[in-house]
Order: sequence, then C-alpha cells, then structure tokens
Amino acid sequence: MSIKEIYQRIRKQAFFSLLLPLSFTLLFSVIFSLYDFGQILFPKYFSAISQISATDLSTPSYIILNKAKLHYTGYDVIKNQKVKGRYYYSIQNHVCYFVLLDEKISANAKEIITLKNVRLHLIPLDNDFDGFISEISKDLDYSHIHLSEDTAPFVAVQSDTLFRYSIIAFILSMLCICVTMIIVLNYFMVILFPASQKRLFPKCHRNLKKQMLSQLSFELANNHFDSQETNATKIGFFFTESFLVNFSSRHTKILPVNEIVWVYKHIPKTTHKPWENPVRYSIHLVLKNRQHIILHCFEENNADILIALLHHKKKDILVGYSTEHLYLAKKIGNSSAIG
Repeated sequence: MSIKEIYQRIRKQAFFSLLLPLSFTLLFSVIFSLYDFGQILFPKYFSAISQISATDLSTPSYIILNKAKLHYTGYDVIKNQKVKGRYYYSIQNHVCYFVLLDEKISANAKEIITLKNVRLHLIPLDNDFDGFISEISKDLDYSHIHLSEDTAPFVAVQSDTLFRYSIIAFILSMLCICVTMIIVLNYFMVILFPASQKRLFPKCHRNLKKQMLSQLSFELANNHFDSQETNATKIGFFFTESFLVNFSSRHTKILPVNEIVWVYKHIPKTTHKPWENPVRYSIHLVLKNRQHIILHCFEENNADILIALLHHKKKDILVGYSTEHLYLAKKIGNSSAIG
C-alpha cells in the first residue's frame, strides 16, 4: 500500500459519491429551464388590454395590465360547488376581451370592476371556449359567428396566485441547485486534491494535517506497516507505525494511534436473520481532544482484530464500554490533544 493507492481509493470514493448529487443538479437544472420563471416573474407591461397582439401569444405569455375597466358576464367557474373565478369582459376598438378573475378579487360579483396592475396569463382560445361564447351570444341575443369574430384570440387569466407559487418554486429550485452544486464541487475538489477530503484526518490545524500526511507517506514508503496491510481492502483497515488507516465504502480515515485514548465496539440491536448479509459493527474511538470518531461496517471478527491490534500498539488504551472508561476518557486533559 502506498500513499498514491490511498489517493486513488479516495478519488474512487469521491467519484461514486459524486454521481447522486450530480444527477440531482442536472434534474433541478432541467426543471428550472422548462419552467417559465422568466416570463412569470418578469412579465411584459401593457397600459391597456387592446395593446396585446397575436404575436404576444407565440410563447406562454404573462403580463401586467396597468389599468382595465371590466364588466361582469354573469358566468362563473365552479369547482367542487365553490366559485373559483368569474368571467369579465371589456370591449375596446370593437374587440371583446375576456378576463377570468380570481374569486377573491371579484368578490360579490360586481357588475363593473376597475383593476390596476393586475397580473394576467394569456391563454389562446380553443374549441372548448367556443361553447362559452355561444352561451354569451344567446344571452346578448347576438350572432354567435359575429361575436366569435369580434372576440380577441385569447382569454386573460389572473395569475397572482401563480406568481406567488412561482416565487416559492424559484427560491426552492435555486436553493436545491446551489446546494447540490456545492456538494458536486466539493467532490470534484476531492478528486483533484484527495488530501482535502474533509474526514480524512481528525479535526486539527492544517499544518498538523500536513505533518501527519508527510509522516504517513514516509512510513508507507519505508514499509513501516503491519502484516494486515495486504488485506486492507478486505478487512477495512491497516496500521502503520503511527497511524490507523480505515477504509469504508464512502470515506477513508487516517487516525494517529497515539491520540486514541478509548475504543469500544457497538453491537447492532437489530436481530440478524440467517439469509441476510453478516451483521455489521461499528468501532467507536475517542481521542485526547474528546473527538468521537465512528468507523462503520465491520464484521465482528474484523472489529475484534482492530481492537486487539490497537491495544497491542498502545498498551494504555481503554478497551470496551463502561462508565469507568467514560469517566477516565473525560478526565484526560486537553493539554496533550492534537491541534
């Protein structure tokens, strides 16, 4: 085992850990690009509804109408026996414009309503709306064909609620993209600079981490490691003269043996079934500066080997969990702690 092989393993771990946040980043980016955030949050301004032309309907159009005087058609949108909106109209330059307003803004079904700076979504008319025009033409005793010809090619739907939801969706989307991008960039940094992995060393000063890395490189280069190094990938760890190197599926950890004061094994509470994979144990390590480090995914035999080797390398280490060991570990002063 060499420092280059450890770096390669760290890079491999970072690469596979990168895939999930990267896929989420791409997914959120695609959703963000497909949603009309730009149109909804930054709509066009019109001082009058008659200024809207057919070209404004080429893409999903969201506008702010500066001022409009509307008349109630007498028709409502009813869902689940509740009024959700009311249809109003405005006739300008011999053209009839239909506007669907939310129930809140059109409360009490006022015959005439004046709006200022209202947000609208322009929806092209379809065949379903033709039936609505037919009903209105009967009420007005007016030709259905003439009313259809004199009607604007769109219905303007109030979009204030959509605007509020879009702001929330925009903030959440940007937050998700930023968070996943930070995670992705962090893994890219680990791939480029394996020694920058956050959990590679215990928490201590950067200069001390450099010293430990230099010492580890020297010991590996000069074969200052124990015999179990050859099976490190299989059993999950190996010792050098001064360090414990732990491998897991997601992280690699390098711990100075002299700083470990207490070690104990955690036995899972869940009942193991014969047809399942072997039960995995975790090793708990407490350092002189009271850092609590957990090494995961050990088979019981390998966990016992690690504890035995650690006790062999450092005779005064506390082995096993007990209230006495807890007291003694806390009693050890911070004056000798790393960092």
